[in-house]
Amino acid sequence: MGREGAPHRGSSLYRAAACCLLALMMSGGCGEQQRTRNGAARVSRTNGGGDSAHGRRQTQRPDTGPTHLDPGRDPVAAANALPEPPSAGPAAAKPCAPTRPQDAPLLLTAPARPKAGERVHVVAVSRTALENPSVLVTNDGGAQEVSRGRFLAGPPWVQVASFTPATNGRYAVQVQSANEPQARCTQVVVGDESPVRGEVPQSMAGGAWPIQHEWTPEWDLLYSAWIGVLFYVDPGARASWRPLHQTTRDPSRNFLYNFLGLDEDDADAQTRIVMRPDCADTPFQLRAYFAFKMGLPFGFRRCSRGSNLEGPYCTLFKHNQTRRFPQTVNPIQRFNVFVRDDIETLVQAGTTRTLPTDTWSDLYAIELTRENIRPGAVYVDPDGHVLTISQWVPQTEARMGMINAVDGHPDQSISHKRFNRALFSFYHQVPTGGFKHFRPAIVDGDRIRPMTNAELQARGFAPVSSQQASFERDQDFYRTVNRLVNPQPMDPVVAYRGIIEILHQYALDRVDAVQLGVEFMQQNNWRVVQMPSDARIFETVGDWEDYSTPARDMRFLVAMDEVEEFPDMVRREPELFQMRGRRFEEVRQELLRLKRQMTESMSITYRGSDGTNRTLTLAELMRRKQGFEVSYNPNDCIEVRWAESSSSAAMQACTRRHPENQRPLMNRFRGWFAERRRPAIR
Repeated sequence: MGREGAPHRGSSLYRAAACCLLALMMSGGCGEQQRTRNGAARVSRTNGGGDSAHGRRQTQRPDTGPTHLDPGRDPVAAANALPEPPSAGPAAAKPCAPTRPQDAPLLLTAPARPKAGERVHVVAVSRTALENPSVLVTNDGGAQEVSRGRFLAGPPWVQVASFTPATNGRYAVQVQSANEPQARCTQVVVGDESPVRGEVPQSMAGGAWPIQHEWTPEWDLLYSAWIGVLFYVDPGARASWRPLHQTTRDPSRNFLYNFLGLDEDDADAQTRIVMRPDCADTPFQLRAYFAFKMGLPFGFRRCSRGSNLEGPYCTLFKHNQTRRFPQTVNPIQRFNVFVRDDIETLVQAGTTRTLPTDTWSDLYAIELTRENIRPGAVYVDPDGHVLTISQWVPQTEARMGMINAVDGHPDQSISHKRFNRALFSFYHQVPTGGFKHFRPAIVDGDRIRPMTNAELQARGFAPVSSQQASFERDQDFYRTVNRLVNPQPMDPVVAYRGIIEILHQYALDRVDAVQLGVEFMQQNNWRVVQMPSDARIFETVGDWEDYSTPARDMRFLVAMDEVEEFPDMVRREPELFQMRGRRFEEVRQELLRLKRQMTESMSITYRGSDGTNRTLTLAELMRRKQGFEVSYNPNDCIEVRWAESSSSAAMQACTRRHPENQRPLMNRFRGWFAERRRPAIR
């Protein structure tokens, strides 16, 4: 590139790098300079002052480096200010010109400093539908071959493509859509060796990672796109990972893989990112990972566990600049320490279980809309479970619409779930649960704090909503969500098939969880795991938390109930279904035939105490429903964990049972499972 030393703010390299949208090469009010074929400089300038396209007045930022993004300036507008791609591109290329920012997709090129011969991802994100999107990449040598990757229907709509630059230089990138008259464009500088992290104020450079940008709705949309691609699964497929960094180390899923150029996600690197969250930690570690890669502020409050009625008591707001690292130079090590010593140590279910009136919360309640319940949103079960929304699957004639989510477990596994009553518990009289968004952290002078409710609305984020807390019945909540997921009345047979599939997924996931517990006990010579003496059997720390399954088994029982009760729901609420002129009794008989067929053909297989594999059909598991009220204790053999009858041949291999002093507790707690009632922890 003909550059020596670090770029300065007046250099052409600085200006070129500053306009690469969301690739940590951005600057408010930049001037983009590009040489035409006759050598003359062509400059397209953007407005760097005054009011933004969204009507937000710009405020003074603490950073002045080349990777600065003004808080009031829409990054889409910066991308659309780029000049048109070189004329060597195909004649069919659309012109590149500014359009309304709210309709334009964001563009991300990754990694931040691409190299010749290495794959470059192009990610286009839009609030509105992208119809038949295509990506065009050109340089002075002509058009580049582009491999179309994954397309996700939204919102947000996401197109991921990739190309491999053969040489160093500047590459113009266009994203075209059949329903848009103009292309969106950005530029990629290949072979630029300047640091990813630009000039950062000293006050923001010593924490877990430097802060260079401020959260905007566009960054939030890009976060949703990243979550959606990271955890994508084909409709109806199962997926699980252990631990969380197994996903981020997969370059086919993670378009931020090694984004910083530090081999930070390479499993074979000496120093790489490590994330091993449990249930509550999972959404926080995902958010922290994205903020680390993008140079965004991130924080959370230190809270008590509180109760599901009153919420937690919270004090200190810890953020990525709280902890200083004077002796730790490696940025990956800084991130890992922050995740391990701060997030894993301090975040727990109470952190998420906040009241909708809490204005200093890490998460806030949202209105139930299709746009709001997007990947990256968090569902908080007031009983303590926490899930991250990962995917919407649209409704079709042959398939129910679905909301997919991922959740963490104490054994460090990450599993894939579908929205249903068993997992997404909602109680209208308990105000601390429901769908929520992260409250972005904001730099305010020399401190970092969460955005206020007024700032959320003024800056274009989804506003705080009291809708979920105002439901008078649990059914009102589920009806509202189900109508979003399935806007057309469902065929009851199609709907029932989906509910039975969910139960089967639960059973398959439970196989893995129980086996992990058995393997732990075997490795520790069946040393007794101590059992809590109260409701903390559902939520505690230590080996009991890691390898018992009371919360999982409670949800398993509720999922069985859903299968049993579905025909009655069709009778009570026929308006939700397409009866197609059929009488209820006809439909009921069809449902019963489907249940018999599916539950007798679907099965799980577990490895018995004697090493032999045992297969159980879903119908057999449902017949053992009462046995699953006392099947959660890791001190029991695997046969007890799968509710085998004491007189069965399988139980002859069982030689391990929980100690006598735990039996009265299990008898006392059995009523909670029989009533499907999880008590509050105070």
